[in-house]
Amino acid sequence: MAILFNHSITRVNVHPKYNPHRFECSLSIERDFKYKIGRKYLIFPVYKTIPIAVVRTSGLFDDRQGFVCELKDFKSEYYYFGEDDVLYEKPHCTICMNDKSTKQVHFGTVEELNAYVDELKSKAPHIEI
Repeated sequence: MAILFNHSITRVNVHPKYNPHRFECSLSIERDFKYKIGRKYLIFPVYKTIPIAVVRTSGLFDDRQGFVCELKDFKSEYYYFGEDDVLYEKPHCTICMNDKSTKQVHFGTVEELNAYVDELKSKAPHIEI
């Protein structure tokens, strides 16, 4: 737990739904992903087809994909996949301080985010832009 003094907060950026850039997170969804599970007779590769898989690309110009998990098993503190199979960061606010440091606070729902921001606004004078 961090204690922030309201007079040292410079700015609070609120992000109810945020799509991180490709450079920040390289997770995506691939349908009918073939996952190599072994070899038969030490020669022939054996694959398992996963209907909806979460995969990680290894680099910017590299198309190799690594299996992370099935979509139903994906759990992250910071990210979730939306209805359109796009990766989003959970609702969060970024608190910028006078000493140029930042603190991100993530929430499960937009209502929790709004309640937190309303609580911050009620504790100190502020200007909305």
